[in-house]
Amino acid sequence: MSLTGNLNTISFPDLLQLLTTGHKTGTLTLTRSSLQKQICFRNGQIVFANSLNDKEDLFGQMLLKRGRISKADLRRALQTQRTQGKKLGTVLIELDLFSREEVIEALKLQIEEIVYTLFGWDEAGFAFDEGKLPPDDQIQTELNTMNVIMEGTRRIDEWVEVQKVLPSPNVPLKAVLVPHGVREELRLTLDEFQMLVLVNGERTVPDLLELSPVGEFVTSKALYKLMVAGLIEAGEARAQSVTPAEEEQQLYTSLANLYRRSFRALWEIWIRMVGEGNLPLWRGKARPGHPEDELADWLLTSDDIPAEKLLARLHTIPAHLRLHKFYEATNARLTEAVERIGNVLGPPARSRVAAGIKRELALPIAEHRALLQKYDAEEELFAALRAGA
Repeated sequence: MSLTGNLNTISFPDLLQLLTTGHKTGTLTLTRSSLQKQICFRNGQIVFANSLNDKEDLFGQMLLKRGRISKADLRRALQTQRTQGKKLGTVLIELDLFSREEVIEALKLQIEEIVYTLFGWDEAGFAFDEGKLPPDDQIQTELNTMNVIMEGTRRIDEWVEVQKVLPSPNVPLKAVLVPHGVREELRLTLDEFQMLVLVNGERTVPDLLELSPVGEFVTSKALYKLMVAGLIEAGEARAQSVTPAEEEQQLYTSLANLYRRSFRALWEIWIRMVGEGNLPLWRGKARPGHPEDELADWLLTSDDIPAEKLLARLHTIPAHLRLHKFYEATNARLTEAVERIGNVLGPPARSRVAAGIKRELALPIAEHRALLQKYDAEEELFAALRAGA
């Protein structure tokens, strides 16, 4: 089976489900910017995963961060690996640093972390190479793909709530010296205690993710629990030197992503309900001489909007009107689509759709909350949804 495409047309969980229900054997490669990750399947079950250029997913690095191996032993194992050309897991067993069972268990953790990070990718090229598997000397394990899908989906739901609480990347976290309202029986998990020790009033969330011995999700969830419990809090934001041009690019790139995801979610729901080609979802057309209308229509139909082309179109609109015109045109399309769904499928469907879009956008909004709040992006977008609903 030849399978190629982009995650902006099929979600990662749906892609996994396609491969597992088809009992496929081969390697799925996903590429986003400079990152490339591979997942190997045998009869639809995940048996291996790796990152070709992400040191955080390297097996030895993971063992080191988790305290499972010393730096000296890791250096010795890596030197032996380079000399003999063997896989690191095999070398660790031959040096009596790990048993085969311990290597397999650690490998399973590494595979899970690599795969779970992909649930947060909404745009990446992918290709499935049927029949391709890791070399015979690569130690493998087996994960039930359907269980991975369910756990990954659950993590995304939790991730949305976590991101609403965690501060922006430039804000350090600090311990609360005299916590208020903390019960005496409060107990911390090992992950939460480890993160509490690492919080020092200077480290930001990205800093703590770098130092954490566990994965990004587990680390973020531990920080979230500590903040909710009142044991840590956000400090003063670090000054960031961002030029007006850089801020403008960040803003409109984020806005384009939000509206394009909204339009795509609406279109997928519409197709499921009425079938492709039966009824148009959008009836409005660009008005001559109104570049903002052309931009809105572009967001409706394009799967790829390079930042430079987006800004080039925006700069045909006077600077003092640019943001207003952007909101005006895109919100008009969004409101029209939600109204259209309600008129054809009924008011309950319209409300469900609006609620679903809000959930879909929670994570990308959380990632750029400070910037989007500065320009009232959430208020504008959700006002359009309320108008349509």
